[in-house]
Amino acid sequence: MPPSTAIARVIGLLTLGLLAACTQPTPYAPADGSDGYREQQLAPNRYRVIVSGNRLTPREQVADYLLYRAAELTQAGGGTAFTVITRDIEKRTSYRRIGTRPVYSPCTGCFDACWPCGYFDDVTVHPEVRYRASAEILVHTDSPTRPGPDTYTAAEIRDRLAERVEPLRPQPEATP
Repeated sequence: MPPSTAIARVIGLLTLGLLAACTQPTPYAPADGSDGYREQQLAPNRYRVIVSGNRLTPREQVADYLLYRAAELTQAGGGTAFTVITRDIEKRTSYRRIGTRPVYSPCTGCFDACWPCGYFDDVTVHPEVRYRASAEILVHTDSPTRPGPDTYTAAEIRDRLAERVEPLRPQPEATP
């Protein structure tokens, strides 16, 4: 193996290792582009809540974030309970191609110029699954008139899910 190929391989593997080490499940936080939670107020007591997770965030965690955020919105608006009117958890699968052996060869037809074009001859395809949960909720400021299986007490939801959600909140940086 030529030295330049060996160096390229080592650099590629180190880069992948660093990226993998820095990756963690989506923390419970407002969306920073695509991952996290966001909401839209549809009426004085009605909200649409959306939670998107990255490829390391399991389905159950995305569902927990959705209920937890609904409970937070309910209490912030002076409510005690909320009813989930519609709910959906969408599974999105994308595929990432990873090459392990770079090969360089001259190519032609690259915008009528000729220069070395790189490609990988040992490619593996990795599926990446992401979950996106959405719900419309109705906030109750007093006891719901018809409590049912999709009506939750906000304080109870926050208590039950706190240990699974709170540790994943971004921690404020310590000031010296």
